[in-house]
Amino acid sequence: MNRQWLIGKLLACFVLLSLIISDLYTNITFAQGALTQTTTTNSLLFLPMITNGNGGDKPPSAPPTATTRPDSATPTATATTAPDLPTPTPTATATPIIPARNLPAALVGTWFNGNAPLNDFYNPQTGEWRDVSGLGQMYVFAADGAYTYTGFLRIQTGTCRSEVSTFKQGVAESDGATLVLHPTHTRTRTVIICPTAQESITEGSQAPVNVGWTIGDDGLGREQLSITEGESVTHYAKRGMATALVGTWDSDELTSADFYDPATDTFNLASPLGMWFKFAADGTYTYGEHSHGTPDAQGCVVTWWVYQAGTMTVSGSNLTPKPATGALRLENSCNPDQPSQEAWLDAERTYVWLFRDQATAPKLVLIPLERYVEFIFKPE
Repeated sequence: MNRQWLIGKLLACFVLLSLIISDLYTNITFAQGALTQTTTTNSLLFLPMITNGNGGDKPPSAPPTATTRPDSATPTATATTAPDLPTPTPTATATPIIPARNLPAALVGTWFNGNAPLNDFYNPQTGEWRDVSGLGQMYVFAADGAYTYTGFLRIQTGTCRSEVSTFKQGVAESDGATLVLHPTHTRTRTVIICPTAQESITEGSQAPVNVGWTIGDDGLGREQLSITEGESVTHYAKRGMATALVGTWDSDELTSADFYDPATDTFNLASPLGMWFKFAADGTYTYGEHSHGTPDAQGCVVTWWVYQAGTMTVSGSNLTPKPATGALRLENSCNPDQPSQEAWLDAERTYVWLFRDQATAPKLVLIPLERYVEFIFKPE
């Protein structure tokens, strides 16, 4: 009786042990399957497919997120914690802090190619992106080595639109002709609208990148940064005051000396005809002009004197004076004893600027965007 009872107990234990082993094997197999499925899903990368290939005759006056679902339902695993095993404590990994490097003064500033993206088209603190258009890229280098790179591409094909935006932030160091970029924050956003919107955001590598760099001019006297990556060379124009512009520039016989006294609001009426600009390194400017129009039907000629002072912006080949104070004096030859003078601001306008004959007799050329006419100035 005792022998039969013992055999029965042993059989029961064997069956129970078999069930435990079978269940453990099933859980391990399922976990491996789930891990494989997760790895495969995370490795998918969705990329866009793009198909196609002043003077004058008159006085101054959030898209939805696309979700891909597998064809079959995904089982949900339930984690079971063994009561006798201690829970491991995760170890925090600190993001390496790269010390600041001083960059050459010539490199410090904002450089862009194409349409310069907005400085705030991506917010790394919130992860928000702003819509921009066109094609462009930009580097911003600080004196301590901090840098930001932004790039944007938008292509419209029929009713479909593809956009790729890139943002990188980190620290740069110069090693002679080599620039070493240490990115610490990189994001790329891809948006395809055809007709529904699909968006994906990926994190880029933080491995250092070596690029070649030189600074020269574009052949017309404007500063240009050239970045070499492999066999590719990209040229960037400078945004900000250009050193070559600093100084006083005259046209014809008129000079800035004694032309106008802001303290007394008085013009030198005996000054010759012409124009002049004085550009300062801090981006401020003053401007003077003495000119006249053509006779009207009665044979009357209007002569004017103009003075303007303000700030200016320089972005690549574009120069935009923005007057803050100014004065205008008008005289009509038919009424010479009735001149008029008042505070006056010229309209804000943008010029294309360039230099000619730099090696012999440098000349500054300003061409207003609204009409093609060249104003040529020589150094005072």
